[in-house]
Amino acid sequence: KMIHGKRKVFFISVHGKLPPKFLGNDIADAIINRYYDEAALAGITMEVEGHFPGECYVSAYDLCTVLSNLLSNAIDAEKEAGGKTIYCGVRYDETQILIVVKNDYVNPIKRTDNRFVSTKGDLRHQGFGIANINEVVRKNNGHIFYDTADARFVVRLSLCNMKQNS
Repeated sequence: KMIHGKRKVFFISVHGKLPPKFLGNDIADAIINRYYDEAALAGITMEVEGHFPGECYVSAYDLCTVLSNLLSNAIDAEKEAGGKTIYCGVRYDETQILIVVKNDYVNPIKRTDNRFVSTKGDLRHQGFGIANINEVVRKNNGHIFYDTADARFVVRLSLCNMKQNS
C-alpha cells in the first residue's frame, strides 16, 4: 500500500514553536501544540513528522483521547528518564491512519493480565490512559502494538479511516 501525506520533518528545539497547522488536522494540531509547550518547559524536544488525511473520519474525541494520552504519558516517562526527545509520527493510506509515539523510560513496566499497570502515585485516579487508547483503537477497527525493548517505549497504532466510522 502507498503511504500518503506531505513529508514534513521538524526537529523542534525548546526555543521554537510548532506551526499552528502542522499536521493538517485542527484537533491534532491543537493537541500537539499543547504538549509541545509542556515538553519544552521540561527541556524535552518533540520530533514531529507526518500529516493527517484531508478527509479524517476518526472522531475529534477519539483523536484527542489517543494523542493526549500518548503524549502525556511520553512526557511523564521522558522526564523521569532524564531523556531529551519524544517522537510523534503520523501517516495514512487509503483506509487507515498510522500513529507512532516513542519515548525513553526508566521505571519498570508493570503488566497484569496483559495490561499495563500505572506506576504513578494515586492509582485510584491513574492508569486509564492506555485502556482508553486501546478502546479507541478497538472502536475504530484498528491495531495497536507496544514495544518496550531497550528502555524505549514505542506505541504503533492504526485507526480505520473510512466513512462508516463517523
